[in-house]
Amino acid sequence: MSSGGKLQIRGLLTTSVNGREQIYRVTGYVRPGDIDISGIVDSRRIAGASLELLGDGAGDSSQRKRQIENMFKLLGLQRAR
Repeated sequence: MSSGGKLQIRGLLTTSVNGREQIYRVTGYVRPGDIDISGIVDSRRIAGASLELLGDGAGDSSQRKRQIENMFKLLGLQRAR
């Protein structure tokens, strides 16, 4: 738990894109009140969210970037600018 009372989270998300399995690592911070009774956190409630595509799920870097952008949209996250 951080000094501000937030909990650091880390998890994996597996999805299928164009018939290929994609695995993403998601990290960030949430308030204890953002965790529902079944232990699930709405992705829009993750502060300082970081998303990383693991493995060789994408061929070239432009395709990899596009896939990460699409995953951010799916999760409802904003990309740091």
